[in-house]
Amino acid sequence: MAGRWPLHADPGSGRWTTTARGSWTGGFWAGLLWLRAIMSGGPADRAAATGRTALLGPWIEADTATRGLIFWYGTTFGVIPG
Repeated sequence: MAGRWPLHADPGSGRWTTTARGSWTGGFWAGLLWLRAIMSGGPADRAAATGRTALLGPWIEADTATRGLIFWYGTTFGVIPG
């Protein structure tokens, strides 16, 4: 899944369907990475969260009703003091 975003998993097989652009779930996953970075305090976790958040950039100009979902999680948790 490197370079891709999880979209949904099949409940029976557990196999993930992924997307290259992130769809509306990209911000959700970036937000989860920020929560991990906050909890661990680890520089590698912070770098992972920063990198994934940066990949959301193309969605800034997207004309989509789900843009609010894309940026809510990633930007809510994407600011860590220090």
